Amino acid sequence: MMNERTLLRCARFLSTLFSPFYMTFAVFVCILFYSFRRLLYVGFIPSVWGYMILLFMVMCFTVILPQLTIVLFRRIMKQGGWVSSQRRSRTVPYIIAILSYLACIIMLSMLNAPTYLLGLVVSALVSIMLCALINVWWKVSTHMVALGGVTAVIGICGMVMNFNPLFYLCLLFLLSGVVGTSRMILRQHTLSQVLWSYVLGLACSAYFFLKGF
Repeated sequence: MMNERTLLRCARFLSTLFSPFYMTFAVFVCILFYSFRRLLYVGFIPSVWGYMILLFMVMCFTVILPQLTIVLFRRIMKQGGWVSSQRRSRTVPYIIAILSYLACIIMLSMLNAPTYLLGLVVSALVSIMLCALINVWWKVSTHMVALGGVTAVIGICGMVMNFNPLFYLCLLFLLSGVVGTSRMILRQHTLSQVLWSYVLGLACSAYFFLKGF
C-alpha cells in the first residue's frame, strides 16, 4: 500500500497539475479546435497564425497574468495566496483573477468574437465572482468549481456541435473524483465543500455558456 508521504505527494501533484488556472484556457483550446472551420468561415480567425495569436492572448489573460500577479502578491505580503487555508487571504487573488478575466472579455468583445467563446469566459468569470462572494462565509474549492464548469461546457458542446461527449464526460467525472479526493487528502477542503463547489461550477457554466449559443 502507498505510505502517507507518497500519498500526500501524489495529491499535491494532482492539485498542481489540474490547477483551476489552466481549465478555462484548456477548454478554450478544445472549442477552437472543434469550431476552427466555422470560425474561418465567418472570418473571425483569418488564418492559422491568427488562431495562434488568439490563443496566446487568451492564455496571457487567463493563465499567465493571474499567476504572475498572485506570485508577486505572495512575495510582497508573504501570504499563502490562492492555496491558503485562510479564507480572507484568498480575497486579493480572487480580485486579480476577476480583473484578468474582465480584460479577456473586453479583448474578445473588441475582436467581435462569437458569443459562445465570450460565454465561456463569462461563465468562468461569474464562477470566480461567486467563489469570491461565498468565500466570505464558506471555503470554496476552486479546483472543483473549475472541473464542474469544464464538465458542463463539454456536455453542451457535444449537444450543439454534434459530437458524442460521453467518453470525455466519463473522463471528467473520474478526474473530478480524483482531484476532489486529493483536495481532501491535503485537508484543504471537506467532502461537502468539494461536492457543492462542483455543483456550483456545473450550474454556473451550464447557464452562462448555453446562453452564448
